[in-house]
Amino acid sequence: MGESDVCQKIVNYLFLVQDPGGSWNENPEISQFNPPRWDSPDNINTRMWLTGDITVHLVLVGYAESQHVRQACEFLQKHMNEKGKVEGPQIATWIAIAIFGMLEGSESLYVRKALDLVEGWLDEEQEDASFLCWYLECLSYAGVPKEHALVQRCLRKLKTLQDNDGGWKSADGTRYNVSTTINALKLLRYYEEW
Repeated sequence: MGESDVCQKIVNYLFLVQDPGGSWNENPEISQFNPPRWDSPDNINTRMWLTGDITVHLVLVGYAESQHVRQACEFLQKHMNEKGKVEGPQIATWIAIAIFGMLEGSESLYVRKALDLVEGWLDEEQEDASFLCWYLECLSYAGVPKEHALVQRCLRKLKTLQDNDGGWKSADGTRYNVSTTINALKLLRYYEEW
C-alpha cells in the first residue's frame, strides 16, 4: 500500500504541512470543536506525540531516508532529556523508541537508555489495554525481541485485562473497545502468545 496513489497523496500532504522545525501539529481549525487536551493545536504535548506517530508511519511506508524524517528526528532529539525522555506525554517516549529502533536498531544507545526509563512507567498502567497495545506496537517496530523483560511484562499485563466476554476495554470509551480488542489480538498473535 505504501506505493499506492492514495498513500503518496497522504505523504505529500504530510510533507507539505510539516513545520520548518521538523514537527507536525494539529490543524488550528479544529480548536473550534473543543478537542481533548492531548490533541489541542499548538500544545507541545500534541506536537510531540503527533510528530513521533507521523514519523513512525513515514518510516513504515519507506521514507526512512527522507529529509522530513531526519528533521522530525532532530526535533524530537531537541526535546529529549539526558535519560531519553521526550518532552510531553509518556507515549511520546515510547514512540521515539519505535522510531530510533527502526532507524538505528534495537541495540542503539537511545533505545537501550529509553527502555530502562519506560520500564519504570509500566506499573502506572493498571487498566489501560489501549496504551499497552500502543507500547507493544512501539516495541515491535523497534525490533525489541519477545524475550525482553519489558515485552513480557506488557504481554502479561495485557492478558490480565481481557474481559470475560473476550474483549479488551479502551481508555477512550466503549466505542473503541472493538478496535482495542483487534489491536490486542494482533499483538498477541505477533508475539505468538495466543
